[in-house]
Parts: sequence; C-alpha cells; structure tokens
Amino acid sequence: MLGLLSDAHGNLAAYERGLALLRDRGAERIYFLGDAVGYIPSIAVLERLRDDEIPCLMGNHEAMMLSRRYAPEREAAYRLGEIAALLSAEILHWVAAWPTSRTLSADGGAALLVHGSPNDPTFDYVYPDTDLSLFAHPEGVATNGDAIRAVFMGNTHRPFVRDCDGVRFVNIGSCGLPRDDGAWGSVCLYDETENEARILRYPIADTALDLRNRYPDLHAVVLDAFARRSEGRPYGELCQ
Repeated sequence: MLGLLSDAHGNLAAYERGLALLRDRGAERIYFLGDAVGYIPSIAVLERLRDDEIPCLMGNHEAMMLSRRYAPEREAAYRLGEIAALLSAEILHWVAAWPTSRTLSADGGAALLVHGSPNDPTFDYVYPDTDLSLFAHPEGVATNGDAIRAVFMGNTHRPFVRDCDGVRFVNIGSCGLPRDDGAWGSVCLYDETENEARILRYPIADTALDLRNRYPDLHAVVLDAFARRSEGRPYGELCQ
C-alpha cells in the first residue's frame, strides 16, 4: 500500500496530519510529489521530509527556488527567495537532486508519479476537467517494459480520480494548501494490487489559523485558499 502527499507549501502541521492518516490506514511506503515550499515562509516540511528519508519529486516551487526563474512580482506571494535564504547548502543540494518523476513497478502494471503531468512532470497543471487523452500514452517514460496503468499528480491543489484509455489518473490534491476547500487537506492511499486509489480528506482549518497568526503578512492568495469552501462535500473520503 502506497501513501502519497503533495503541495504542503510549508504547512508542517497539515503535512504531519496527512502523513499520520496514511500510516494509520495502512500505507507502507510514502512518497511526496513536490512543493514542500512556497507561499508560507517555512522550511519545516523540507526538514521533516529529509529527516524521515521520504522519497520526493521536484515540484515547480522547488524548481523555481533553485533557478530563480520566475517573474519578480510573484515573489511577494511565493516568498522563494526568503525561503532559500533559510536553507543550508546541504539541504539545497539535496533538493536539487530530486527527480522530476518516478515509475513504480507492480503486478499488473506500473504507476507513474509526477508533480505536473506526464507531458511536463514539473510545471503542467491537470485539473478535474482537463482532457486526459492528452496524457494517456506518455512517451519517453521508463517503465521496464510494464504498461502504465496509473498516473499520480499534484500541482493544482484539486484532487480527482478519473480513468481514460485504460489508465487511472489521480490528482492527489494538496495536503497543506488545498484550493477546492481550504478546510480539508488531501492525500492519497493507493492499493497497487487492486489499482485502487482513495482520496482521503482531513480537517486543517486550525493549522491555517495558526499560520495566519504566526505569519501575519501572508499573501492574499494564501488567505483566499485557506478561506475557500466547497458548495457540497469536498471531493474524497472525509476523515476526522
């Protein structure tokens, strides 16, 4: 059983809550799909990932932090320069070595892990209404001869599970800064044998309040994400 998290964006308490939920539900291996940093000026999630030796993928915010290639006016929201200044050379070197994708082999086929999409593993955005036929047969992906039967993504902070052309596509959402409903973090539990992906949601409104108190200068885009509420039940299984 795999546990998958993404897009913590410095929200350590929400990340830890999602990790604990996955382990409690039987996850034996954990993977993080990128964006440990960005928006919230904290390196705590990065430090915890390193201490726990959890395999990580390069997210677009890590890539932008390392390259400094993004519009200067976005720094007020991203705060990547501020975050990079908090990191040791050792941690920066560790982050720079994160791969952009991982392929996991299992009986019945392979699972592809990316931050963005199979076509652009780091920067692409795949939403619940995106045309998945664009990604159903990714080229140039090493699978050791196994057909890809599942693709796991993050980046949009909006979870979904959909099938297209025999491939199960899963956006696992954001564990720390969800954009569909800011009160509910999102993680994914994946049964490799059954090819079953479950989106698990858990309450994080209290972590948002704590972060607003700790960082009173958070950008409006962060505050807006925390304040959003879905019209109905958030997508996935609600876990208390």
